Amino acid sequence: WVPLSQLDDICRSSDIWQNFLGLLDNSSGLAVPTEWAFGLPRFQAAQVAAILCQRPLLATACFESGCLAAVLRQDFLQPPQGRLAAPGLSSLDVTHPAALLAVLEVSVAVAQALPAHQLALFGIVEWLDRNQRLIAEVVHWVMRLPLSTSVEPNAVHLQGFNQGAPLGGL
Repeated sequence: WVPLSQLDDICRSSDIWQNFLGLLDNSSGLAVPTEWAFGLPRFQAAQVAAILCQRPLLATACFESGCLAAVLRQDFLQPPQGRLAAPGLSSLDVTHPAALLAVLEVSVAVAQALPAHQLALFGIVEWLDRNQRLIAEVVHWVMRLPLSTSVEPNAVHLQGFNQGAPLGGL
């Protein structure tokens, strides 16, 4: 646990952001295990970057180190494909929602922390423009989901309580 007052000082160094860049960007030239190249640690690194980018100083460091550009690159979304399927709905073969969520969270954090940074905002808007069809497909599919996909739990029998009295006999 790091106090917010110390977060900027601890996470501002370029070493931390270069490590993030190594996890986020396969073309960075840093040695990254092959199982990490398009897997869960990549999205976890993006999630941590999204949390850090809520601070303006750290969002600036994220942009300057190239981490934002790595997340907004089209190949960040390419490899992890998934099939979304639910009973009663047609399946949808799209980029895994975890990848979309990671990109959207980093983008929102940077946009909130740096609302006047035109280069960062342009990159985010450009990514949204390129991927609007994909986002619309996932949102449309999710909106067609039933409110509940599980069976209602059975009512719990109140043993030992007088069910006829107010508040169960209490």
